[in-house]
Amino acid sequence: EHADTLGARDELAAAYLAAGQNSDAISLYRRTLADRERAQGARHPQTMTTRHGLADSCLADGRAKEAVAVYKRVVSDRERVLGPDHLDTLTARNNLGTAYQKTAKTAAAELACQQAWAGFERVLGPRHPDTLRSRAGLAQVYRQLGRYGDARALLRDTTDRLERILPDGDPLVAELRRELADIGEE
Repeated sequence: EHADTLGARDELAAAYLAAGQNSDAISLYRRTLADRERAQGARHPQTMTTRHGLADSCLADGRAKEAVAVYKRVVSDRERVLGPDHLDTLTARNNLGTAYQKTAKTAAAELACQQAWAGFERVLGPRHPDTLRSRAGLAQVYRQLGRYGDARALLRDTTDRLERILPDGDPLVAELRRELADIGEE
């Protein structure tokens, strides 16, 4: 239960996730989370990071309902310990919105994504890539809600802003252009 050992296990779990070995990542994150809670406490920043990794792994594995429950805990703990405008809290809230979207809880997804976007904009400004990525996530929720005009307008503006700050050929810009084409914008 040494902090370095737990950190190495987190890194290995993240590598499993990056390699698409989601079940291995989930298993290792769960084991590491239990050890971190015992050794460091449930609200230690590294424990919260491990829990966030578990949520990411669950979402990647198609376990969106489980991911929602874990992300909710991460958001709650990070708000309490780090504050609502800490970047780790905002990232967790944004990911919670994505998980809600995957479970078709679109009202909850919309609220979480709006709150994350507003927070990123407050902390990083309106032109930061993380703020713009968060806006793109909200546009995807609008699309799922059938609010195509809102989705199109937000995607168009977000894509234009990202094109000005990201390198040519960035995959996010290409993805957003495809999404615009899917909802009737070329």
